[in-house]
Amino acid sequence: MLTTALDKDNIFISQLIHTSASLGFSSFSYSLFTYNHRPNIFLYNNTIWALSKFNAPRAILLFKGIRLLGLKPDNYSFPFVLKAVVHLLDDVVGRQIHCQAVSCGLDLDCSVVTSLVQMYCSCLHVSYARKLFDEITSKRVSLWNAMIAGYAKLGDMANARSLFDCMPEKDKDVVSWTAVISGYTQADNPNQAIALFHRMQLHNVNPDEIAILAVLSACADLGALELGEWIHNYIEKHKLHKIVPLCNSLIDMWSESRIVRKDMRNAGVEKKPGVSFIEVNNRVYEFIAGDKLDVSCVGTFDVLHSINEQLKMVCPKTAHRGPLDVDD
Repeated sequence: MLTTALDKDNIFISQLIHTSASLGFSSFSYSLFTYNHRPNIFLYNNTIWALSKFNAPRAILLFKGIRLLGLKPDNYSFPFVLKAVVHLLDDVVGRQIHCQAVSCGLDLDCSVVTSLVQMYCSCLHVSYARKLFDEITSKRVSLWNAMIAGYAKLGDMANARSLFDCMPEKDKDVVSWTAVISGYTQADNPNQAIALFHRMQLHNVNPDEIAILAVLSACADLGALELGEWIHNYIEKHKLHKIVPLCNSLIDMWSESRIVRKDMRNAGVEKKPGVSFIEVNNRVYEFIAGDKLDVSCVGTFDVLHSINEQLKMVCPKTAHRGPLDVDD
């Protein structure tokens, strides 16, 4: 690279920095930047982006050095450095960068405003975020999503849903739907999460991994196994079964009935035993679940286990749910 003078090619160095950072080599990315003695704003932006996640303090210092070289931050510089601010949750630095955006005349740029909204929401200043949001007359989908997600993450589902309902239907994408569905799940409102998921299906919006995780959690909370089974089939159909979090959520959902049963026992909640009638050797017995005192129960249990084994053969899909609990 040195012999071909590529180390002085800002475009080549920027691409190399971007690639190395994508592979997780942020320190190497910064080393590449330091070798260049005449960086332009394009090179600065790529390096700030590379450092924003793994070395946020250095990314902010690098941003502050832009003007020292007589360069001017552009509408890429601010979103990249604001990512670093979000990682640090430093609202003081965030406001300083906001002031610089105003001085550069980029405070109404939609991509910059979107990043500012995300920053203010992350730093718990949602009122500042909403003020910026309202000042933009022509809103992109990303800005809508940032504000909705900001409300949802803070647990303000009333404002999140209100804003979602105000959003033009044609602009709603999977991120918009998922933000509200996940918010309902995190706010312990599984009914609303599932209802909105059904509405999402009616609008022919395919759920992403995050939406599926949220709805599986809601299904587990409510015991909505029919919807859970539909999602299970969806995961199989779209070959998502190798995603570990989804597999874990499926396990949690299918085991929820046993967890509820255990919690009932721990809380001292008793379920009245069910009464059934069963014929054994041409004689009808009244059988109460869990009643093992009668000698005749021996034959009754044999019949029940025989039925259970036959059901497994006819409906192998129920095998993963475990044997029938004859005590119920």
